[in-house]
Amino acid sequence: MYNSIMVIPDLHCPAQHIDAFRFIKEVAKLYNPDKIVCLGDELDYHCLSFHDSEVDDIPYNESTEFEAGKRYFSNMYDMFDEVDILESNHGSMVFRKARSCRIPRDFLKTYSEVLDAPPGYKWHKDLVLETPLGPVKFTHGNYAPKSSLKKSQLRAMSQVQGHYHNDFAIEYWQNDSGQLFFGMTSGCLIDDEKYAFAYNKTYIARPLLGCSIIYEGVPELIPMILDEDKRWIGKL
Repeated sequence: MYNSIMVIPDLHCPAQHIDAFRFIKEVAKLYNPDKIVCLGDELDYHCLSFHDSEVDDIPYNESTEFEAGKRYFSNMYDMFDEVDILESNHGSMVFRKARSCRIPRDFLKTYSEVLDAPPGYKWHKDLVLETPLGPVKFTHGNYAPKSSLKKSQLRAMSQVQGHYHNDFAIEYWQNDSGQLFFGMTSGCLIDDEKYAFAYNKTYIARPLLGCSIIYEGVPELIPMILDEDKRWIGKL
């Protein structure tokens, strides 16, 4: 049973917002979570993408991007001894590439080995955690239906997801027995101006930055508010 679950959405290191880890640290200080969940896309792996890059002057190659992403993500190790991380489309890029080349996964390092993660860092396809108001299912979310509310309704269980950078919302529903459930999509912590998100320039809607907390079973969104220079204002 967990009373205070902190949910960290997509970071896409090394393309995370410059203040992302400072923001995460302050949220953790305020809410004192007893469980940390990272919703995946912890690293971006843009240079390993199956898609052609839309950027001519990428500041990395495959190796340097990985090393930079790994270095940034290691900020988590200084803050938290244990984190549960969801497998995701970007986080699993190396394994997807290997599969496309028919390389068995047994030949590859694990997630924790690749990122030199502490023993308390565990990767999951999905994760169910108990709260005072019932179980909550966590996934990265990159599969149909897009809506976390519809996913929750199909499973008859509260649902939390990331993946959709432009979605930062909580929706509730109740069944005919009076049980209350929610679907929550937790935004992201990216820098929209970085090389990895050139595709975003064609969208009017912008990524929504923040994270979320499930306190005593009740979900709460915590926006990361930026100033005119697109830096975090430093207050929650």
